[in-house]
Amino acid sequence: MRVVSFIAGLLMALPVQAADVALILGDIGQVETMRAETTVTATDFAIPLREAGFEIIQPRNRSSGNMRLAARRLETLLETSGVDRLVIVAMGPVAHSAREAWVLSNGATGASSLNVGVTGVPVGALSDMAAAAQGSAVLLIAPGRRFEALGIGVQPGLGELKLREGVAYVIGPPASLVAVLQDGLLQQGRSYDAMATTAPEGVEFLGDLPSGAGLMD
Repeated sequence: MRVVSFIAGLLMALPVQAADVALILGDIGQVETMRAETTVTATDFAIPLREAGFEIIQPRNRSSGNMRLAARRLETLLETSGVDRLVIVAMGPVAHSAREAWVLSNGATGASSLNVGVTGVPVGALSDMAAAAQGSAVLLIAPGRRFEALGIGVQPGLGELKLREGVAYVIGPPASLVAVLQDGLLQQGRSYDAMATTAPEGVEFLGDLPSGAGLMD
């Protein structure tokens, strides 16, 4: 018994290997009125990430509850076993106020500054989680369809994005972001600053873009 207890104690003391993780807030279960006019789906992001060894976290549908559950799962990993490389994909629609921006759920119709916090996932919270990764972190934002059915104090679109230190941001159309992911971010030796200079039209790189370093370095 003492030997078993000793071995168990050693195993518990071993550090847990931090994983490469991707959170994808995509189009699974998204209502038609919020879908962007594109053939790109969450799967187009998930496949290359999974092939590159990333653990994929996705909500079952586009309800605010399931979106938050998926984000909470990532937060739990960050707080417990840790996360090495982190990719967060946020497909639109999005909205903003003077203080924050949100990735909207199916239930966002009429959302105002009074209740938008419970109908979407704050981009600021996603940025905070990205900054908590042990390795490199990037937030891909595809705003998608412009959703106008909003209430007081909330406007469609990202607005002026509040950047978090240590996080790279890539913003653009879904198809272009899939290309950036496959042909740039997931390739060894591709640095953020080099990708920013050769980005497809309509794609913008912002935030922490260290010279000579990329997601997979």
